[in-house]
Amino acid sequence: MNIKGSVYTGVIIVLLLGIAITLHATFIPPLTLEQEIDAVLIQKNPKFKEYPHTLTIDKQSGNYLRFHVTPKPGVELDPAFGFAEKQHGQWTILNIGTGGDPTVFYNEYNIPEDLRDDAIQTDLTSP
Repeated sequence: MNIKGSVYTGVIIVLLLGIAITLHATFIPPLTLEQEIDAVLIQKNPKFKEYPHTLTIDKQSGNYLRFHVTPKPGVELDPAFGFAEKQHGQWTILNIGTGGDPTVFYNEYNIPEDLRDDAIQTDLTSP
């Protein structure tokens, strides 16, 4: 093979690779916010990967959000609520729990007033 043929082959390979990368990025849907928060939650607390559950975003305010984790039927895991903050473009789980008085937490992490909910001060595991 001559040098000219090698250059053409290289250009074709680079073009095909570029097309493949573009198609890959185009046809893979982005994660939903729930999927993104769930992935961060599992990274922080790997036990959640073992328990089938549903994560629901309750409310978002600026860089903060409140979410609930509900176990799938038959899974022995208490429902929980949590808070996340977007820091430097990445979501971080601030806390997750099953109940209690969150006042100290709210103040420590400057949780926006519109995400504070008196209803979550009760035990989520009670009927």
